[in-house]
Amino acid sequence: MEHVQNKIRQSKTSPAFLHSNSTSHAWIFSAFAELIDNAYDPDVKATRLHIDARVIDGLTCLSISDNGAGMDDRKIYKMLSFGYSDKQSLSGHKAIGKYGNGFKSGSMRLGRDALVFTKNGTTMSVGMLSQSYLKAIGADTVLVPIVTWTQGSQRLISAPDTKDSLAAILKYSLFDSVPALLHEMASFPSGSNKIHGTLIYIWNLGKRSDNSQLELELETDATDMRNPEAVEAEGAAVSVTHRSYEYKVSLRKYCQILYLKPIMQIFIRGKKVKPVYISKSLTQREIDTYRPKNALKMTKITFGFSNKKEEFGIMMYNRNRLIKAYEPVGYQKQPNHLGIGVIGVIDADFLTPVHNKQDFDRNDTYNACMVSLGAKLNDYWNEKKKTVPEMDEEIEIIANLTPENTWAQCDSCLKWRRLPLSVNGRPIDPNKLPDTWTCAFNPDHTHSKCSAPEEKEYEDEVHIGSTYKKTYRKKQENERRAREAEKKLWEKRKQQELMQKIAIVKKKEAELERQKEALAKVKSPMAVATSNADTMYKTVLCTMYNTVLCTMYKTVLCTMYKTVLFTMYKRVLGTMYKMVLCIMYKTVLCTMCKTVLCSVQNGTMHNVLTRHDHRKVTVSIFDYEVEYKQEHVPLTEGAGCQQRGSRPHETTNRRTSEGDSRAGGHDEGDGEAEASARGTSRIAKRVVRWHHCSTDNSR
Repeated sequence: MEHVQNKIRQSKTSPAFLHSNSTSHAWIFSAFAELIDNAYDPDVKATRLHIDARVIDGLTCLSISDNGAGMDDRKIYKMLSFGYSDKQSLSGHKAIGKYGNGFKSGSMRLGRDALVFTKNGTTMSVGMLSQSYLKAIGADTVLVPIVTWTQGSQRLISAPDTKDSLAAILKYSLFDSVPALLHEMASFPSGSNKIHGTLIYIWNLGKRSDNSQLELELETDATDMRNPEAVEAEGAAVSVTHRSYEYKVSLRKYCQILYLKPIMQIFIRGKKVKPVYISKSLTQREIDTYRPKNALKMTKITFGFSNKKEEFGIMMYNRNRLIKAYEPVGYQKQPNHLGIGVIGVIDADFLTPVHNKQDFDRNDTYNACMVSLGAKLNDYWNEKKKTVPEMDEEIEIIANLTPENTWAQCDSCLKWRRLPLSVNGRPIDPNKLPDTWTCAFNPDHTHSKCSAPEEKEYEDEVHIGSTYKKTYRKKQENERRAREAEKKLWEKRKQQELMQKIAIVKKKEAELERQKEALAKVKSPMAVATSNADTMYKTVLCTMYNTVLCTMYKTVLCTMYKTVLFTMYKRVLGTMYKMVLCIMYKTVLCTMCKTVLCSVQNGTMHNVLTRHDHRKVTVSIFDYEVEYKQEHVPLTEGAGCQQRGSRPHETTNRRTSEGDSRAGGHDEGDGEAEASARGTSRIAKRVVRWHHCSTDNSR
């Protein structure tokens, strides 16, 4: 299997990855925390850690050393490589690192080059992780030179790469000789026990964004390392009076709260960092519990007031390591003074930190936890706000609040001891305790020796529920229930009133229906009168219509028809008929009459007249009847009549009438004989009469 693996190409890690990997630490103090965690882990068991700044060959460098178990050449190789982590928890001491990336990302964030000295009582080794070295040789993958000696005889242990590794370390590190390396190996750890421990040098430190000076400020405070860019980057967004930025600019302040229960002493530039057991340093401390989803055990939450009003929020730890500090929840997110000064502490082992250990994975478990923390902090504030005012001028009282108990850590056994409130009537000020404090200084004689077990408080036990009564919440719940009950009662009353009104309306509707049915069965006088009125109305209207309107129609329209149309017919058609007949008379009949008369006068009609009637002949032409008479008229009389201007037709007519009367008693022959006897002239006169022919009476 090993033979096959040697034939397969191995993956390489580009030297550029060292820088890109370090950028996960946006805040420089998080890089320090990665190196401190390596000394804190249970496989190292360091009790003292020193952070200092030195100048070697004109270069400012950082040194981080511990008195832990140290490493052999195999472990240091894994530490300088990526992804190796075999840390385990021991005796309740939980390991923090698990990704195998902390040293690489942390050290390369602080500077470009790092040199590691380590010894474990048997061997001592030197390893180098340097971006400058890899760039100088043009390496295409990360190379880590490592050299190992025996610790007692200081004999160089030979390995295939020992010669090249030693040459690279001497050329590109801070030390250019083997004696210098061995001298540094003997200089740590501090104290009498120098058998095992680890020392890290980091140089070519990072600079500020303008490249003018180092990112870490080392001149202002000789006992601290500060990061002023943290305030410049975030101070403009949020007022410092509402958020605590002291731990972001001071490495000493950050190391005080880095661990929930500190069990390792940290020295910065030669001065010890006073650890803060934050969950036991609060005022009016109370315990609450939270059960995560799918968790088997409850998680303890400690609430209390800080003596600084600008310090508030939730301190979220994971495996005793600080992940998020002063995270505002609940009331603290509002733009007011609710929740000011309240701190909550939780060791959220059920959450998963991200790779730089400055936040948690934002999943459903995290979101549910934050919601619950906000509700529980609100409950605590509501219960305690009566004793701690919330206004600006009154909230200054918080600064004068002191914890109920003072806790101190023994520098020898690293156990925490609870001190009494006062000694001989004088209260104990935790700020005035000596820098080096041991169990022998404890006024409580039952815990004045390092052999005595560490005292436990009631909140260290497993509790179900909170240590205080949430009366405010219960009161609110009762008030809410009372309001709901009152609302339900009011709604019920309104519903009853509505039902009563509906019943009344239905009753009235039923009564109306009954009245309608009764009226339908028995007609009242009013109904009869109404029916008669309707009948009379119909009769009168129909009569008036038939009588008046029809009469008017017949009279007016028929009269108009007869008068207008008949008049028009008579006038127009009669006039046209007369005009046509007159024209025919004048043209046809008169022409024929003239012809006949001329013939008579000439004697042409004499035989006819003699054969039929010597006195009269009648000729019918169309509807005109022309009568010819023969009379003997004295010439003198006819001449005289003409001379007198008599009208011939009048004379003729008169005479004709007389002739008719005379002819009534005589026959025709007698007339002719009489005329001849009188010797009168035979003159034919015409008489024209209009008559209707017997054969056509319609004309």
